Formats: sequence, structure tokens, C-alpha cells
Amino acid sequence: STCEAILSDESLSLGERAAKASLAILDAADEATEDIELFTVKQGLADLHAKLEADHARGGGLAGLSTGFQDLDDRMMGMAGGEMIVLAARPGKGKTNLGLNIATFASKSGKRTIFFSMEMSKGELANRIACAEGNIRSRAIATLDWDAFAGPLSNFIARSDGYSMLIDDKAGQTMGRINLACKKAKRTLGGLDLIVIDYLQLIKGEGKSRYEQVTNISRDIKILAKDFDVPVLCLAQLNRGPEGGKTKPKASDLRDSGA
Repeated sequence: STCEAILSDESLSLGERAAKASLAILDAADEATEDIELFTVKQGLADLHAKLEADHARGGGLAGLSTGFQDLDDRMMGMAGGEMIVLAARPGKGKTNLGLNIATFASKSGKRTIFFSMEMSKGELANRIACAEGNIRSRAIATLDWDAFAGPLSNFIARSDGYSMLIDDKAGQTMGRINLACKKAKRTLGGLDLIVIDYLQLIKGEGKSRYEQVTNISRDIKILAKDFDVPVLCLAQLNRGPEGGKTKPKASDLRDSGA
């Protein structure tokens, strides 16, 4: 390196070598800062104004994406870009159904969505979407009542192009692979508006303990939301508590890590 060459130059005194090496280090530091972007408060406010103006021009009543549930939107003001939103409940309480309902509503509203399903296959998800969106009775599919579901299913398939959603049902995801899949989805869909992950504790993480792994995963999900500037709806399990669920959940009740 340049510093090594200077320090080994015996034609210079020790003091001269130290001074030249210090200058070389400062020059390298200056070059390293060229890709660092810093913003004034005024620039941040100007960007905010431009975003709100564009949102208003589109006629939207929310600052973020709608969940499709008015009461929830009233509380959250929609799902904003850069946010990590945690949808948590004990096992078997319908997290996947709610997450899938929000994803399908967003996608049929023109929001480009990717849904990561690490527990259910794409066939199981398709079944749930068909029943929820295609006016098909789940019992008809379960009992293979062809006359009851064939017509509505064919009709639903014919209009399913209107859903701008991609599904990744690979089990045992890592955050690195999720990031790559989001990049591919963004290219495929021409942009990305919403990421849904089902669910946090099924992601493989790095760390000595499961607590440390889940904490690192949580941090990486927040970084994912910020990098893509979209909301990430992340499903998560709560620790099993007394049946009935009368106690209001807290962040510390999240399974493996309250982070």
C-alpha cells in the first residue's frame, strides 16, 4: 500500500515518513467519504413536502398503504415505507390469514407485493386466497365437490392477473436470501410496495443463542424496510400464555426476543 511504501522509504527521515504517511491516510479517508450522503433539515423537510404532495395528488386518504381494514387504518394511518410492522399472536390464532388478507388487498389495489411463506406451501396459500377472494367454500374444496368449486375457481383464475403479488414459499429462509428475493421481485414487478414475512421465528439467523439470532433478524428486517423504503409486515409468535389471552401482550411476550 502507499503507506507501507512511504514507511519503508529509508531516504526519508522517520519524522518525514510519519508526516507523509499521515497525509496519505487523510487522503484515503477523504476518498472514502465521497459516497456518504448527508442531508440538512431543510432538505429533509423539502423531501417530506414532495412526498405528501404526491400522496395527496393520488387522492389517497392515508400517509401509508391501506391494510384493507378501516378501523386498523384509522389507528395506524396506513403502513408507511421504512416501517417494520409486527403482527403477533399465539400459535393458531389466524396470523397467516390476516397477513394474507392484507397482502391480497394491497396487491389487488395495485401495490406490488411479495409474500414470504416459510410454513405453508404456495398450494395452501392459493387455497386460502381462492376461498377468501374467489367466493369459494373451503368445504367444497376439502370434499372435492367439483360441481361446487369448479366454476367459481375458473372465474377467479381468469381475473387473478389483477393481483400484483409474488409468493416465495421456501422454508428456512435467511435474511440474505430474503433480500435477494425482494430485489428480484422489484425487477419482476417493476417496483415494490409491500413485503410480508410469515413468520419471523422461522428465519435462520446468526448468533450464539436463539435470543441473539432473533434479535439480529429483527434488526435486519428493519434495515430491509429502510433500504427498500417499503413497509415490512412481519408475522411473529407470542409465547404461549394462559388460554383465553386476557392479558394484553407486550413486546417482551414475543417468542425468543422482545427486540
